[in-house]
Amino acid sequence: MTLTQILTQVAEGKLSVADAEKLIRQGPPRPKRQKVPLLAGLIFAVIGLVFAAVGIGVGIKNWSFASSAREAEGTVIRLVATSNRGTVAPVVRYEVDGISFEFQSGVASSPPVHAVGEKVTVLYQPDQPHQGNIKSFMDQWFLPFIFGGLGTLFVVTGSVIGVSRLWAASSSPQIGRAHV
Repeated sequence: MTLTQILTQVAEGKLSVADAEKLIRQGPPRPKRQKVPLLAGLIFAVIGLVFAAVGIGVGIKNWSFASSAREAEGTVIRLVATSNRGTVAPVVRYEVDGISFEFQSGVASSPPVHAVGEKVTVLYQPDQPHQGNIKSFMDQWFLPFIFGGLGTLFVVTGSVIGVSRLWAASSSPQIGRAHV
């Protein structure tokens, strides 16, 4: 009720001065806060679990590859544009048992991380020497850390939303219940 409405009701005799004073001291009604539904927390947590699972899966795959891989010295022979955003990926040439192999790194960047002519360590499986990877943090662990980090962030956010909604629901007064 607005101040004008309160004063009008006092003037019309519909409201006592004492009741008007109480209403004025209470102040204007505050709009209810929008509550994030429990479902939103659940959705965040599920998306987070999926991202974390992808990060863990890629991490295990990369760790398994690296733990059984052999190393060879490779040379960056060229940089290949990978998108219209100006990112480039190195193409690396290396030799295993006198046979030359080439591969394009799956990690592109701008500015380039590697320069043409740069020597890099290449990891490869003994039974599949044609499938090489650059031995670097970015090539081996970037995706697991990004997916794992985002997954953790989403799980924590979803959990906080869910717990706060459940806590708010359990601590809210029970309207209509008789207390004896």
